[in-house]
Amino acid sequence: MFRHLSVLIFFICISGIVSAQAIWTDVAEPQIVQKGERRIVPQVYRTVRLDVQQLTPLLHAAPERFTPDAAKQQDLPVLTIPMPDGSKSRFRLTESPVMAPALQAQYPEIRCYTGYGIDDPTATIKCDLTPKGFHAMVRSALQSAVFIDPYSEGDQEHYVVYYKKDYAAQPDDQPFACEADMGDLKEIALNDQAAKLQGDCQLRKYRLALACTGEYAIFHGGTTQLALAAMNTTMNRVNGVYENDFAVTMEMVANNDQIVYLNASTDPYSN
Repeated sequence: MFRHLSVLIFFICISGIVSAQAIWTDVAEPQIVQKGERRIVPQVYRTVRLDVQQLTPLLHAAPERFTPDAAKQQDLPVLTIPMPDGSKSRFRLTESPVMAPALQAQYPEIRCYTGYGIDDPTATIKCDLTPKGFHAMVRSALQSAVFIDPYSEGDQEHYVVYYKKDYAAQPDDQPFACEADMGDLKEIALNDQAAKLQGDCQLRKYRLALACTGEYAIFHGGTTQLALAAMNTTMNRVNGVYENDFAVTMEMVANNDQIVYLNASTDPYSN
């Protein structure tokens, strides 16, 4: 009896491991049927297939950040992410909404998450699952930032995994130029008191009213839902930088959907 029980437990454990690993599988690029425009084409990238049906319950199990449940690190769901070099990286996951609670309740299909590295303790992940698919950004002190984006527009099954350093500026992109007046910074001597004036390291939340033009909304699908989904992906990644660099996070206001303009001819912007 004990032998049969041991065998049963073994197969249950193995099936759980296989199930978890099957969330992501490598796929040869020639096998991918391009569904829409490819807006992100890095110089070097890994192509993978995502099983959204397996990913969704894992994400739903993530408690909201800064709640008592989120403080129980060992109980947090673990999300495994494919890396560009063929390896995998694990993160303990919490939900971190970019929208105010009332707005989040109106658009429950748009979800953002923050994860903390297990294999690489210096790494954090910002990821989201929306009607536009899954997106992720991993920042680490040990390597270039990693991004995961849909292979093409409208494809929620296939993804490209790439290092930021391998995504070159596109021909139509405007060249970046820093026009800040740095003054005589080299002549400013840091003293002990100046070193202490670096803030209290408390995370501060700012309310954000994020409008968009009709052109932006049309580019992302032409509906309020899809425009907000794109905004969430962007702001989730922006928060990933701001939270780390100067302890600031931003949350879209409850009525932010009222300033999502769908018609380029009638929006209040002149661009």
